[in-house]
Amino acid sequence: MFFTDLQKNILESKGFDLKKKEEIEKFLSPDWDRDLLDSAKIKGIKESVKRIKEAVEKKEKIIIYADYDCDGIPGAVILNDFFEKLNYRNFSIYIPHRHNEGYGLNMAAIQKFIKEKVSLLITVDIGITNLEEIKFAEENGINVIVTDHHLPILDDKAKQILPKAFSIINTKQIGDKSEEKFLCGASTAWKLVNAFLNKYRKEFDIGEGWEKWLLDMVGIATVADLVPLKNENRLLAKYGLAVLKKTRRPGLLKIFSNAKINQRKINEDDIAFGIAPRINAASRMSEPIHAFYALLQNEKSINFANELENYNKARKQETKDAETVIDYEKFQEEKIILIGDEKWTPGIIGLVASKVCETVKKTTFVWGVGEDKNILKGSVRAGEDGYNVVEIMTECQYLLENFGGHEMAGGFAIHKNNLNKFQTFLKEYKVEKKEDSLEGNQKIKKIPEHIDMNISDINKKLFDEIKIFAPFGSENEKIIFKIKLSKDNFLEARRFGKNKEHLEISLNGLRGIEFFANEEREKELLSQKVFFINLEWDNFKGDIVMRFVK
Repeated sequence: MFFTDLQKNILESKGFDLKKKEEIEKFLSPDWDRDLLDSAKIKGIKESVKRIKEAVEKKEKIIIYADYDCDGIPGAVILNDFFEKLNYRNFSIYIPHRHNEGYGLNMAAIQKFIKEKVSLLITVDIGITNLEEIKFAEENGINVIVTDHHLPILDDKAKQILPKAFSIINTKQIGDKSEEKFLCGASTAWKLVNAFLNKYRKEFDIGEGWEKWLLDMVGIATVADLVPLKNENRLLAKYGLAVLKKTRRPGLLKIFSNAKINQRKINEDDIAFGIAPRINAASRMSEPIHAFYALLQNEKSINFANELENYNKARKQETKDAETVIDYEKFQEEKIILIGDEKWTPGIIGLVASKVCETVKKTTFVWGVGEDKNILKGSVRAGEDGYNVVEIMTECQYLLENFGGHEMAGGFAIHKNNLNKFQTFLKEYKVEKKEDSLEGNQKIKKIPEHIDMNISDINKKLFDEIKIFAPFGSENEKIIFKIKLSKDNFLEARRFGKNKEHLEISLNGLRGIEFFANEEREKELLSQKVFFINLEWDNFKGDIVMRFVK
């Protein structure tokens, strides 16, 4: 392969050795036959496949119990479509209510399943931390297959405590020999489907490659859940985007229309900023099952897609109201942020946590009040300070009602009487930094995080040079360019949007956009002599657009 000097520079910045052509080829041009890993190598998957086959043959009642976010819900759609393809009807989808039931499995739901004589429960994107709930289910005749990607609970000796399920499919569990350790929840569910069809495809008369049509859901979840976009995840994301360009799901097409997404040119930004917020809005503002219905293969899904649009608008307004009362200045002295408000619902706390974390770069815990006024619901995002949020919550689990998540994000519940103790714990929290590992990572980087560029070189040709590195995401971040201004450069600003909440800055005719930029941010941008930007393609205007990096 021939690379320009810029492309070589970027490859080196991403840790590639330019002499290792095969490694670079695999990254830039993922190939299905070459790069898809063997699903059968995942621990627990063979037993799970055998148990599902037995359940189908005996016509057992099956429950698919999925998380309520933009990972669990697409995963539920994957298993729904799979069982329908098997022509099996004795199954139901269960997605817990975010506010009333909270994260993960819950005893009330399991008791309901026992009465309904359910004999197999398959989780999607949850379950690895639900020790008591799964024990209760198994003791009462319900086999549980856990498909999850979150970190297991650790004991005081850092040993994993796994639920006593029939089987567990989670590449982060001890003893798993699969090569990809960072699958999202929907991908994990898809791997189960893939393994089943590899063994029983002919018996159920399912055509070769049918499961590829489920990759639209895998692609959405892989991008939305911020798993590392490299290795097999990059393959799944890239093929997922290809299927999204061809998908005929009526509700999903309506979501594209509502979000003004050009299906033929859909990219990872369309997922992150258009599709995922609408799917997540269902659980934040109403019933998460509505997002599931919106992604199914039927005409009724269109009505649910329109409901998601309304939920998303309400979510935006509630989040905007919450952000107006946040005092960022008081966070300067805090090591780890803990904030909350009794007016904040569990539906928006994750968005507030992300916003604060993005602004102050520190690990942020945010709480709000749900149906039970005494039990506060919380969300956490990891900052640039190197903290593992699950490790933090594990160390103070004696203060928490429950918790779960992975290294970078999670959720928790805490009794309001423990809030002050939790604040004290976070103030005093210490973690032993792995300096050797940090130094090793720094040695890999051969250029700064940005690339110096003249304004005159910011054009479509430059965009074409960097687009080979897409899809961008976690651990394959967008390329940042640094532009220095001179006295001859001309800046012009205008506000746009329904409430003029967005900002467009013209720089010598080049358009730059920042969404939800307040007046203070506008003044800051217009006074800058140096800009840090990403480049994106504007499908509507058919030209490049700059996005300002904070």
